[in-house]
Amino acid sequence: MSEQTPVTPSPEIQPVPPTAPATKGDIAKPPKYYGFSVYVSAIIRWWRAILTMVILIVANLVLQTLFMSPYDAAPIGPLFWLKATLSGITFICVWGIMISAALHVYKGHVSFKEAVGHFRQSWLNFTIWLVVWVVVCAALSLFQFWPGLVAVFITFYVPFAAADGQRNAIGANFKAIGSRPIRYFFTAVLTGILIFGALYLIGGLTLFSSPNLHGVWVSWAFIGLIGSVMTVAWGLLYRSTKPGTPIETKTPVEAGTEAAPETEKAAEPTTG
Repeated sequence: MSEQTPVTPSPEIQPVPPTAPATKGDIAKPPKYYGFSVYVSAIIRWWRAILTMVILIVANLVLQTLFMSPYDAAPIGPLFWLKATLSGITFICVWGIMISAALHVYKGHVSFKEAVGHFRQSWLNFTIWLVVWVVVCAALSLFQFWPGLVAVFITFYVPFAAADGQRNAIGANFKAIGSRPIRYFFTAVLTGILIFGALYLIGGLTLFSSPNLHGVWVSWAFIGLIGSVMTVAWGLLYRSTKPGTPIETKTPVEAGTEAAPETEKAAEPTTG
């Protein structure tokens, strides 16, 4: 009579307990980029990067005076175009670093080293889009002033999207406008008023200042100060839009939606 092998009972499979639903306290609130007024918030946030802004304003003042001084104007020729090129490179670097700082002041203090580090990650993308943006807007203003003005009015976000690493900066620009159209409209109108007011004051400073480099320095310093505040304002407004939302502040659903196309593409079997 053969012996029967005892059957070991299989362990009972325990059901996985359901995950408790997330409560409001478990979900981190997104940062508040600005309050009632974008520009009031920009002035407050500006102080978080004051050292960075001062360095950029002074560097731009010195270099632009050196390259494009009206009291040392070179005739149109190789030297003129060399100075104009160096002036353009200075503008790209200064404004690129300034925008990079403006895009991160919502988190707190931004040092000059941190701003330069952020700019280095997207400097090529920013340079290409900025050159295209300036050339197109300038070309539209050659025969009539208004087409170029309208082009600038509806594409304020392009430099910020480019500095943020958006490959399609013009597409991100219109998506960002669609996220907050009313706020964008009023901020753009206020920015236009501030720009024309700043130009009027600069004209007065140039008119009543002594005919030497002191008036030029004052003008460049004023341009840098007003421009840095405007840059911070638009950086905060861009961050509040869907394309400008930082990845660390997005919800898991938003982050998963953006990563889904890449995941599906990686999962496709290769043939050949």
